[in-house]
Amino acid sequence: MVTIVSGKHMEVGASLQEYVNQRITSSIKKYLHNITQSKVNFSKKYHLYHVDIMIHDSSLGLVKSTCESDDVYAAFDSAVLKVEKQLRKYKGKIRDHAKRGKEQIDDSVSGTKYTLNIPKPNSHDEEHAHEPVTIAEQLTNIEKLTVSEAIMKMDLAHLPALLFINKLNNRLNVVYHRVDGNISWVDPGQ
Repeated sequence: MVTIVSGKHMEVGASLQEYVNQRITSSIKKYLHNITQSKVNFSKKYHLYHVDIMIHDSSLGLVKSTCESDDVYAAFDSAVLKVEKQLRKYKGKIRDHAKRGKEQIDDSVSGTKYTLNIPKPNSHDEEHAHEPVTIAEQLTNIEKLTVSEAIMKMDLAHLPALLFINKLNNRLNVVYHRVDGNISWVDPGQ
């Protein structure tokens, strides 16, 4: 497993890097056994330290967590505890998901994910003022999942929405977080 530790507007010393490596290895390895890479990004704004943790697991995908505190070690520990709490919550599903990891890769459909930049309404060019501009393209896989697996994957990666192929009916479905805190599931029907 490769752990990348970086800092923005701050220096990340050797002792912090060692602490991060040790803590991720001892804490997260209990739940995930196919970790390919973990990224820990520290940043400082005024007196607060902000930590972003992204863990890439070959069978599960991406697990994310963020936290901030006035102490860099406390911020990191809080972010790791959030990841552990998420993984404990989904422990049984993760175990089953990891067992089916190889067959799930075969069940996925490749697609392209586009990142769009929406122009501001006070643009000088009125004709193209409301047309979004593509700023990034990335290959992605649309996986074949059950609804509960899709919700778990969306929660672990802190995604606002997830497009997937429903295992029960082989149709494209979407789950997303609503403003009221609930989760919506869209199944287009026949």
